[in-house]
Amino acid sequence: MSPLPPANAMAERLWGRSAAVAIGKGECVRCRKVAAVTQWSQRDQMEWRISGICPDCWDALFPEDDDDGGPAR
Repeated sequence: MSPLPPANAMAERLWGRSAAVAIGKGECVRCRKVAAVTQWSQRDQMEWRISGICPDCWDALFPEDDDDGGPAR
């Protein structure tokens, strides 16, 4: 699975590089840390392959989400 064009364009505008470049380097597009994909849940792995955003950055960007992907209650 590769990043969708909107994810690439958004990442380029926000963080100066596309999600595809970050994923290709095995890094988070936002924090630029090495992606520890094997230590993540399947859901986090899938999200990183789509957006290039690691779980820590995802949680910082979307604090209202809970672990099942829905809004926090």
